[in-house]
Amino acid sequence: MAKQKRKVNVEMPGLEDFEIPPDAPPETADMMKLLQKAYADPEGLSEEEFNAFMGIANALSEAEDAAIAPEDREKAAALGAQAFELWQAGEVDEAFDKANDALDLNPSEPTADLVNAVLSIESDQEAFEAMAAISMQVEFELRRENDDRRTDLLEEIGAEPPNTYEELIAASEAIQEQTDVPWGYVWQGLQYEGLITNFVEIISGYGGFWVDPDTFEVGLDQPPAIQAVEFMKTVIQQGITPPGVTNFLEEDSLRVFENGNAAFLRNWPYVWAEANKEESPVQGKIALKPMVHAPDENPAACLGGWGFGISATTPHPEEAWQVVEYFTSREAVKQFVMEYAYVPSHRALFNDADILDRYPHYQQLLEVAETTVPRPPIGQYAQLSDILQRYLSAAITDQMPPKVAMEAAAGETRRVLGRFDREGG
Repeated sequence: MAKQKRKVNVEMPGLEDFEIPPDAPPETADMMKLLQKAYADPEGLSEEEFNAFMGIANALSEAEDAAIAPEDREKAAALGAQAFELWQAGEVDEAFDKANDALDLNPSEPTADLVNAVLSIESDQEAFEAMAAISMQVEFELRRENDDRRTDLLEEIGAEPPNTYEELIAASEAIQEQTDVPWGYVWQGLQYEGLITNFVEIISGYGGFWVDPDTFEVGLDQPPAIQAVEFMKTVIQQGITPPGVTNFLEEDSLRVFENGNAAFLRNWPYVWAEANKEESPVQGKIALKPMVHAPDENPAACLGGWGFGISATTPHPEEAWQVVEYFTSREAVKQFVMEYAYVPSHRALFNDADILDRYPHYQQLLEVAETTVPRPPIGQYAQLSDILQRYLSAAITDQMPPKVAMEAAAGETRRVLGRFDREGG
């Protein structure tokens, strides 16, 4: 069996001709050699090379961070707080990274039909008191994962759209046997945040959870979590999902699907417009539905999105708030949706006549939107995501059995949460 390779996205033109100085520190020289190899080889690095690269990168980062004098760190923090008056936040970890610098956004009359617009943060931990500075994140664009399916292939084999994991596997195998489509189901399996969003939906579909943000209870070593990882591994082992999925980002999985080489795709809703372009082989042959799930459980769509935050040090809080109000207004969001086919944060826009005329699938998309599940909104999110990414990747690339990987992930997660509990008093 060929060894799994790992992609390292390197955008450094001229890197192949760069000569490493003979007096360069050994760690720097080793990293540059690995970067050059990653740049030259589209298949990526071997697992050993990838781990060596990440080890050097982490060590250099920690050494650089440790070398910063406390007074310089304070100056940098002060400058950072003054650098921006208004920013656009991405996923949940980005929002928490900005927590110390955010104003408490409490409009007197919050818009009633903003979907999931309020993110409340409560903490009695001294180390994270600053996080209470954010009591609201205004959603500009909400993203939910959904399952895109080829309607023509289901009709060809005489099957209904799958609702459960078992039905997805059965339909995929039938399509692979009875048609010329090589793959049944594509998704995102690279070690990055996209792998987390896949897992959040699948574990929820088995009735489980990652971390309870209210109690800090960890569910990663419970049966639903292990079943979720076993499902992700099973579809690879059975050839339903291409083996290269462990290197797939969103665009990689979309490319396979829109070229007509897969029956089912799990991705963000923007892919609808991409897959329905005039030159697309699957134009007019796809439909949306909520994610598959276990029997007697509910579908789940991982929640993502963009929001706005206002710096606590801005001299123009009222003006900044006016900007936020404009960009989150129904009119501005509608314009954004019409142009880019992203999911609106205003529920009423799912049934807007102009939007439905251009994107009739929005009525189906609302059904998906009603199944959203967030990632745990806690201050240690970035660390917990890194832990889970590593062990999920190890499990689906045959480095660790699913049960062992999830037990290890649960243990590390509890240690992080326990450490912060103790530090918080």
